[in-house]
Amino acid sequence: MRMVDYLQTQGKRVDMKKLALIGHSRLGKTALWAGVNEKRFKVIISNDSGCGGAALSKRVIGENIPKINR
Repeated sequence: MRMVDYLQTQGKRVDMKKLALIGHSRLGKTALWAGVNEKRFKVIISNDSGCGGAALSKRVIGENIPKINR
């Protein structure tokens, strides 16, 4: 969100109508989370969002929440 705040200060140098975010693996989950919380992103790309995938909290195997927290 702070990055988007900064980009808005750049005037015509940044086209805010074409703002995209991409993440891979665990940062794929982060990209999804950022897209839910920051509506100024127009496109969110989650590439290979890890063993738990986008439904991380529904799994008891793979990269689940307790394993990430450890």
